Amino acid sequence: MRLLRIWVPESKAPGFDAEARRQAALLRGAAEEREALDFIEAAADTNA
Repeated sequence: MRLLRIWVPESKAPGFDAEARRQAALLRGAAEEREALDFIEAAADTNA
């Protein structure tokens, strides 16, 4: 195993909540959202 560092947005920064809600609203109901969620569910399925 090796250390992996990634930069992520600061969730306590001013405006973070509003931007997260804005981006979620853009994806709500989009085909891309369903595809991404299906992929995540398949990848997380450890019983398969």
